[in-house]
Amino acid sequence: TVECLLGGRQLVITCDPRVAAHVFKGKGSNNYRLRPATDEGLRKLGMYHEGLIWNNDVKSWTKVRNCFKTALNQDALERATEVARQECIALLNAELEAKPKGTSLNLLNLARKVTFRTALSVFFGVRSDVFPACGIDEEAIIAAIVQYFKAWEYLVLRPERHWEDSLLARHCTSVTELRRHVHTLLEVTSKLSSSMPFIDSLCEACANNDSMREQGALEMLLAGTDTSSVTAYYALLGVAGDGQLQRDLRAELDGSCAKTRPTNTP
Repeated sequence: TVECLLGGRQLVITCDPRVAAHVFKGKGSNNYRLRPATDEGLRKLGMYHEGLIWNNDVKSWTKVRNCFKTALNQDALERATEVARQECIALLNAELEAKPKGTSLNLLNLARKVTFRTALSVFFGVRSDVFPACGIDEEAIIAAIVQYFKAWEYLVLRPERHWEDSLLARHCTSVTELRRHVHTLLEVTSKLSSSMPFIDSLCEACANNDSMREQGALEMLLAGTDTSSVTAYYALLGVAGDGQLQRDLRAELDGSCAKTRPTNTP
């Protein structure tokens, strides 16, 4: 655990789970609510007083947080598990059919596709089989999400005095590109006959603020796609090098999924 100053504010960087537990659940945890970034950096990202991830305005943050809480219920998590399982099998089969035997698999890209499809199905009501008909370009949106994260790293972690005009312009373009995709996605969801708790609550909470609604949807995509996929990727790397851990994990999965898993599932 180290302490430093970022943007004139004290910042604690830690890998210690005890410190994280104190921040999230310990005594006085409500005091830990500021996100370290400059106002100008957050404005360029669309996160200044909007969204959930980096919003320092408690009132608007609470509104969007309630939308995420509505979406992340037990039923949604169970549906996400099943959708992720189906999409993982479908994508793996497609990859194995398309690639010559012995070639490598881009595991991170696979994880991003699984989490992206899961997020769109569970929280936006858009299944992967209707992507073409709805005009959703999966590859382009995932690429835009990756570039947005690079913009976030630059605009949040680098002091303004070190911004370079050419890099700044490129990152601002990345932000605009992802927001364009999110705008299109929200137009698609507005035409669907099914009701989705996340979208419904987001539209209600941000009824008079299109920008806040789009930022909330954008951040669900960020958290549901890149954050989750990178976590899964490094978890798989860790498991791959530990044979005993693989056996223990398989035994645990066999025990917990025996009642719900189809008999022909590998």
